Parts: sequence; structure tokens; C-alpha cells
Amino acid sequence: MRKIFYATCFVVALTSAAQAQQTAPQVYTPEQEVYINVERKPQFAGGDSALFAYIKEHLEYPKDLRTDARALVEFVVRADGSITDAKILRSACKSCDEATFKLLNNMPKWVAAQQNGEAVSVKQTLPIYFKVGQ
Repeated sequence: MRKIFYATCFVVALTSAAQAQQTAPQVYTPEQEVYINVERKPQFAGGDSALFAYIKEHLEYPKDLRTDARALVEFVVRADGSITDAKILRSACKSCDEATFKLLNNMPKWVAAQQNGEAVSVKQTLPIYFKVGQ
């Protein structure tokens, strides 16, 4: 009978601890908020033409690329202009995805987005084109 009592107490204690962890309030800071629509979108330093030139110069084409391909990548431009949280929305191929991540990880800081006169973090989507023979 004691074993059943102790086992029941143990299960109740575990259940209570699990519920406490699930309901613990999360601390919110404005720096963590990521916008989708903003008053002024983030911009690569120098504008779109500079972004395309950067991609053309720094994108490493996979050696196994046999056909033209396009990857679609989403990332967050943080309030300080840094790039974080990159993920592939549409994969071209595994080696193309790796080249895309490398490109983004080495990218210089952007000019941050603005909302109500403040620099904010925002999601950005960018297609990356891979052309055979380049």
C-alpha cells in the first residue's frame, strides 16, 4: 500500500512540475519582436544593385550544378542590421542551399527597417538564382 501511495505522490509531483514549466511566463523584450510589414523596409547598403553585385561576386556555385536553379531563402534583418534565422523556403539542391547559407552568413550588415522612427527587426525573403556555367 505504501508503494502505491509513494508512486502516486511521485506522479503528482512530476505532473505539477511539468505544468509549472508549461505555464511559466515568458519575458518579452521589444528587441525580440520580428515584423513582417514595416514603414521602411530593410535595405542592403547601397541598394538593390549593390545587393545583386554582392551576390554575383560572393555566391559560390556548386560544382555538381547541372541545371539552372532557384532557392528561396527567408531571414531576419535585425535592428542592428545583422542577418539571423535564415531558412530555406524553397530548396534548389542541397549544395545550393549550403552555398546560400554561406552567402548569408558572410553578408555585411544591412540598413535596418524602421517602424515609428525606431530600428526594428523584420523578416525578409530573397530568391537566389544559380545559373549553369557561371
